Amino acid sequence: MNFLWNALILINIYALLCLGNNLTVGYAGLLNLATAASFAIGSYTTALIMTRLGMGLPMAIGGAILVSLVLALVIGSATLRYRRTSFALASLAFQVLVLAVIRNTEVFGGTLGIKGIPRPAWIGTGSGSLLAFWLLTAVILVAVILGYLGLRRSPWALALQASRDDELAAVSVGKNVPWIRVEAFLVSSVIIAVAGGLFASYIQYIDPTSFGVDESILLLLALVCGGTCNTRGPVLGAVFVIALPEWLRFLDVSAPYAANIRSIVFGILVILLMRYRPQGLAGRYALD
Repeated sequence: MNFLWNALILINIYALLCLGNNLTVGYAGLLNLATAASFAIGSYTTALIMTRLGMGLPMAIGGAILVSLVLALVIGSATLRYRRTSFALASLAFQVLVLAVIRNTEVFGGTLGIKGIPRPAWIGTGSGSLLAFWLLTAVILVAVILGYLGLRRSPWALALQASRDDELAAVSVGKNVPWIRVEAFLVSSVIIAVAGGLFASYIQYIDPTSFGVDESILLLLALVCGGTCNTRGPVLGAVFVIALPEWLRFLDVSAPYAANIRSIVFGILVILLMRYRPQGLAGRYALD
């Protein structure tokens, strides 16, 4: 039963990651390769606040959101004037920079990471603790989805999509395209920071291996496979990311081969989707 709850909790956390990335990739049309960096910022900030300052999870996640907002504002202001390939390379550089700082800074634990990250006291440690943590992640996920549903027809969301589809037309009607993208990047960073805080508290140990470039690519592929510009696609992509390796367990595939098979399946699925359904399994926008 613990196996099932573990999978369900991770699905909720990864759904939050995909929903956050959906704002920049789907709605803004920017190829973001730094999702894992934002994920790491949220996780490490939460871990440090809880282990060094002794604060609870809500305060720690609040601190993670604040740090993520500041960094997102700096990085967004510097890079979101770029488009397509230029932005992808800039986001990749940010990903590499964040990972290098984490690996080589003692306060982050270096390559050993941070251990002993506590869970909220009300979660407990008994048999019902996993159910309680799942409820926590589910409530936050539902709140984010409701926020998405409220924003999807808002003038801001329509302006963001207009800047994606025809930047010149958006500028011609008075839209500040760079700032709209910065706002999307800020909101995206908040959602990803929350996911990072939940991940750190749930796993109780984090190290740089969980936040590499391959994790950013995995999250991007999950979003591409599930689909963008709605709430169904990112959630479906998260289910696929978590369910596939767990499904491979039942095929008695050993751990070293499971990772390779997952990559092969992802590659085949992405190729087929780009050929027959470029908008993803449940998406509304075809990435080009």
